[in-house]
Amino acid sequence: MFTQSGTRTVKAIVAEKINTVANHTLLFQLAQNTGGKLFSKDELDKLEKELLNSELIKPVTYTQKQLNDLIDLKWIFFLILGLLSLEWFLRKRSGTI
Repeated sequence: MFTQSGTRTVKAIVAEKINTVANHTLLFQLAQNTGGKLFSKDELDKLEKELLNSELIKPVTYTQKQLNDLIDLKWIFFLILGLLSLEWFLRKRSGTI
């Protein structure tokens, strides 16, 4: 019979911690391939102008309408009921019914 023995070690590798320096060549190529633009930290005023003049950025407005059913407004029901009762009482009293 054969037996096998040993140890295994599993270590977590965080890819972001391996290379912490930005690869600007790769970023520039990525921007060119996707139709984007690359700005350095010295070109923030160009970035601001680009964002303000961009046709792709448009303000978005959201509206929300809230409708309430009249059946939920109890005071309208009682007002109508009261007015109808008052009309019935006045007609009954004056003898027009």
